[in-house]
Amino acid sequence: SLVGSEMCIRDRFKANDKKEFPFKVTTNDGKPIQKSIYLSTHYFWNKGEKPILQSDILEPLTVTLSAEDGGLEILNADVSKFSRKVVSCSSKKISDNQIELTYKVLETSDGCAIDILYIGDENPNVEVAGTIIGVDSFEIYSKTVDDYFKSLPWYHSCLLYTSDAADDMQ
Repeated sequence: SLVGSEMCIRDRFKANDKKEFPFKVTTNDGKPIQKSIYLSTHYFWNKGEKPILQSDILEPLTVTLSAEDGGLEILNADVSKFSRKVVSCSSKKISDNQIELTYKVLETSDGCAIDILYIGDENPNVEVAGTIIGVDSFEIYSKTVDDYFKSLPWYHSCLLYTSDAADDMQ
């Protein structure tokens, strides 16, 4: 049985965009945010043949995001989707750059999606840790939405129509 994580950068606001907004962006405790803010979605699922019960978790399942400059902070983490209601997935922030994931049961192909709002690097390192009976290792896939579209055979031909040359045609 394996649990995986796939990261998709869905939306972003970059601090250096120099736009004037009618609001101030702060952390939950009121500190102004001076770095870029990112929202990533991480998918966790049981890729194996056997169910994984909550009682099979011997050491908590954690997800750690890190940046080369060390300046990454998780602002919020919420479960946005799950395969079935009985999965009962939840997440909680346990440090500035780490969340803990819990669930009731993960049967074959069961899983959940967790949205993580953070400040720091656009593509942070992702580490999944914990000890689960019957799970030898975790597989981590770190493809972004851009990576996915770039892998499609028609992507580069469509790109021709969205380039500066296409703007000149108008």
